[in-house]
Amino acid sequence: MSNRKLIIALCLVMVFAVFATGCRPLERPVPRDPHTDEEIKETTPRMDARGGDGNLTARAERIADAVAKMEEVRSAYVVITDTTALVGVALAGNTNDVATDLKRRIEDVVTKTDREIDRVAVTADPDLITRIRNVADETGRGRPLSGFGREVEEILRRIIPNA
Repeated sequence: MSNRKLIIALCLVMVFAVFATGCRPLERPVPRDPHTDEEIKETTPRMDARGGDGNLTARAERIADAVAKMEEVRSAYVVITDTTALVGVALAGNTNDVATDLKRRIEDVVTKTDREIDRVAVTADPDLITRIRNVADETGRGRPLSGFGREVEEILRRIIPNA
């Protein structure tokens, strides 16, 4: 009789062990930089969130910082898709009209900051700035940019109607 209790107890322990280890979340290895073999420190997801979008986010943040340093610009938001940058700028002086000269200088800052950008769409329209900022914020929280395809296309169409 004691052998039977021992077998039942061992079976219960094994079942418990299987459930306890089988229900744990998958632990992912820490990413390493292939050049230095050091751990890559993961920060709070900002537009550079994960994977390919992560790189786009970091690039977009660098561009936004560079544009925001311009005297005429109060703040800037950027979303990058492929080789296109959507740039929303709030201008000093509370105007919503981006002069051609200022638009060209913003485009120059963008292409000098990120050499992979071929096309720049600049707007000071408050509605479009809000939409660009929302896309940038959401991708920064880890949401993939691919989920905003229609939104980005619509924004681009409104900035450059013949695009």
